[in-house]
Amino acid sequence: MSTYDIVNRQMGEYINPLSAANNQQLSTSANSPAKGWTFSAADTDGYYICTAEGGIQLHQANSGMRYKIINCGSGTNTSDAGCQFKVKVVDIENIPSSIEAVYSDSISDSEDVVIYDMLGWRVDNITSGFYIVNGTKMLVRL
Repeated sequence: MSTYDIVNRQMGEYINPLSAANNQQLSTSANSPAKGWTFSAADTDGYYICTAEGGIQLHQANSGMRYKIINCGSGTNTSDAGCQFKVKVVDIENIPSSIEAVYSDSISDSEDVVIYDMLGWRVDNITSGFYIVNGTKMLVRL
């Protein structure tokens, strides 16, 4: 299973899964931790639980603990809303991908070109955006 670092955008520091005992606030460090985080499906569609080896689980505490990000113990809680996180892309410029940049004049009008949008819907008319053209991800700029 792949593991990931969770990095704060403002400070560039890593949330260290080994930095806190159960029900204690997690801390950040300037260096990548020895063990990373794993993501698995939560009970709510579109949300994930973040765990690390040793039963460590990312959790946002309630108002009594001032909404701190803490280690919440077992690593198996998939239903508590405080343990469920949505992952959003915020810095697309630094995400590696296999998307090629193409321009509209490089896509012909011939019948052998098959174009899909990023949701998998076949399209006939394109605008600027991301598409799958004959099986290859492309950025189209008009």
